[in-house]
Amino acid sequence: MNTLIGAGIPRLEDGPLLKGHGRFVDDIALPGVLQAAFVRSPHPHALIARVDTRAAAALPGVDAVLTLEGIVPVLAQRRMVRHSNSGIPLGRLWPFALADREVSYVGEPVAIVIAEDRYVAEDAAALVEVEYELLPAVADCRNAIAPDVAAIRRELNSNVVTTFTVAYGDADAALAEAAHIFHEELWQHRGSGHPIECRGLAGR
Repeated sequence: MNTLIGAGIPRLEDGPLLKGHGRFVDDIALPGVLQAAFVRSPHPHALIARVDTRAAAALPGVDAVLTLEGIVPVLAQRRMVRHSNSGIPLGRLWPFALADREVSYVGEPVAIVIAEDRYVAEDAAALVEVEYELLPAVADCRNAIAPDVAAIRRELNSNVVTTFTVAYGDADAALAEAAHIFHEELWQHRGSGHPIECRGLAGR
C-alpha cells in the first residue's frame, strides 16, 4: 500500500477518452429512436401567458411538441415528487414535469419537442413561441427570506422551506464573559458534483 502514496495511478478509461475514442449513450445509433429537445425559460420568474407550438409542429421530421397539459394523461401526477429523507413536507416544492403556467428559474423546461434527429428537434424548439408576463424574482437566498420579498412561486406563501435551531452549551454566558468577541459572516455558494456524463442506457 505504501508504494501507492504519491504514485501516479493509471486510469483504465483515460486512453480512449483522450484519443477521442470514448463511446457514450448518444453515440449508439438504434433504428427508430427519436430525439428530444426542450424549450426553456429565459426568465427567472414569469407567468406563461401563451405557448404557440404550431410552427414547430409543422416542421418536417417533428413527431410531437408537448407542454405539461399534453403529457398529463400519461403522468401519475404533474410533479416529479420524491420522498424527503428528513421528513420535511415538500409537496409543493418539487418541480413540475414541465412548467405549470409559471416559471421560477432560468432554464425551467416549458415544452418538449420530439423529432427524428437532434438537429430537427433543436430547430423546432427554436420555433416555439412563448409569451411571458414577467414577475419579480430573487436570486440571493439571503434576500429571499426577507418578509417583504415575493415568493418564488405563486402557490407558496414563503421562500423558507424549513428552519433548524442548533445549540450547544450556554452561548450567551460564554460571550458575556469573553474578553474579545469577533463577528464574521461566511457565504458559501451552492455546490454539487457535475459529472461529464451520468449513467445511461440504450436498448431495443
